[in-house]
Amino acid sequence: MNEIAFTKVDLPFGWLGNMANFPIRYEGVLFKNSEMLFQFLRFSDFPDTQKEIFNQKSPMAVKMIAKKHKHHLPESVFPQVHTFPSSLAAYILSKPAHYLTS
Repeated sequence: MNEIAFTKVDLPFGWLGNMANFPIRYEGVLFKNSEMLFQFLRFSDFPDTQKEIFNQKSPMAVKMIAKKHKHHLPESVFPQVHTFPSSLAAYILSKPAHYLTS
């Protein structure tokens, strides 16, 4: 099987990872990066946390905000997250091109 890995943004295929700082449009909303979208969807029941996530400037800042608030998520959320592709890019790339921005 052919596989690619994206563990760091500056490595080959790194632009496919959640830490790549490329904008992405989802359901009409422009997110600064896929990590932001992933965490935003993860905290769908917490609008204040979503707002804090949405206002961050970098993927790493988004990750830190999510980590700070992860105690709000019930244990049952984690299996759902793990069934979602570990990289949101893999999910988005399977969708129509209008979700991607240039």
